[in-house]
Amino acid sequence: MDGLFILGGGLGLLAGILSLQRGRNLATLLHMPTRCDDVADAGLPHVSVLAPCCGVDRDFEAHVQALLAQAYPSYEVLFLVESTTDPAWGVLSHLLADVPHSRASLLVTGPGKACGQKLHNLLIGLRHVDPHTIVFAFVDSDVQVHPHWLRALVTPLYDRGIGATAGFRWYVPLPGSLAGSLRSAWNASTLALMVHPRYGFAWGGSMAIRREVFEELRIAEAWSQGLSDDWILTQILRSVGLPIRFVPDCLLPTQEPCTWRGLAEWTTRQTIITRVYAPETWRVALLLHSAYLALAMLGLMALVTGRWMAGAALLSHWVFSGLGSAAVCRAALHRLGLQGFAIAQRTWPQTLWGPAVTALILVNMAVSGVARTIRWRGISYTMLAPGQVLVQRDT
Repeated sequence: MDGLFILGGGLGLLAGILSLQRGRNLATLLHMPTRCDDVADAGLPHVSVLAPCCGVDRDFEAHVQALLAQAYPSYEVLFLVESTTDPAWGVLSHLLADVPHSRASLLVTGPGKACGQKLHNLLIGLRHVDPHTIVFAFVDSDVQVHPHWLRALVTPLYDRGIGATAGFRWYVPLPGSLAGSLRSAWNASTLALMVHPRYGFAWGGSMAIRREVFEELRIAEAWSQGLSDDWILTQILRSVGLPIRFVPDCLLPTQEPCTWRGLAEWTTRQTIITRVYAPETWRVALLLHSAYLALAMLGLMALVTGRWMAGAALLSHWVFSGLGSAAVCRAALHRLGLQGFAIAQRTWPQTLWGPAVTALILVNMAVSGVARTIRWRGISYTMLAPGQVLVQRDT
């Protein structure tokens, strides 16, 4: 037993040090200054921004206005809603009427039948983009962009060796919300994947791709039978060896209420989608978090039996990883501050949420191991395969 404690303690220390180093590396990246302003306006390509909307999220009007006020010389925004009965349609109609000279349009897409409604909206929107568009950009309606968001997202695509660019969401918990704080930590744990050379992915809430690449790889065709816009695009780019560039300046905040039930539904939904579309990523995450849980249980056993040094070594992973998470949180808040967002979020909870994040992830994975149906924006989707989705609407 002592040998097991010693071996486990060594592994715990190693895992903790590696986790701390990953956190510091990511924090360094988030602190790096942006270079998007180095490109002259005349050299920037025309961009079509596709913004699917469903319902009216918190600060929806501010999000729309920010999209219409980008510091970018040549772009259009296509707001996409399923029907005129969607509350977003009324709000968008009013906002766009107040800015008649903006390059923005509102399209009613109708219900999707063979793919996710978001993907259906995007596919309809792609039929209406400007013929001169060089780059497609995609953005979710519940994230707040800053004035230089589009420039930052598009500029790296000058490197034709880059397949796509992407930002990521930073959940800002509302004051006093434990569920919201845990959601922020759970989501932040995924941020490290964005810079991983093998497991990095394009986040559909803020991503861009050159039109010629999108069309050559027939991504729209793959979307027409799927559910996850970002994972489908990611897997296609991976298959042809085109990397996805994470853009730190496109880290975007989302501030909205979070209940414990909402947290469970959201994290499980994300995990089920990952299980279907990125099974290798899912398996690696399962292995790592199962190992973290085993180290924690072994560490508690060591403490109970009086093996203090072994217990401390076994549990050191949580200490080091917590310090790494706090460094990432500080860097993320610094980056958001540079972008003009006034975020009031405490860093220290990120240090403590590690065990709860692992427990929640393992629960999510247990459910995703058998479930293939999710509910998203009022519609149920059963994923029989990555390219086969059953859509069931409420009657």
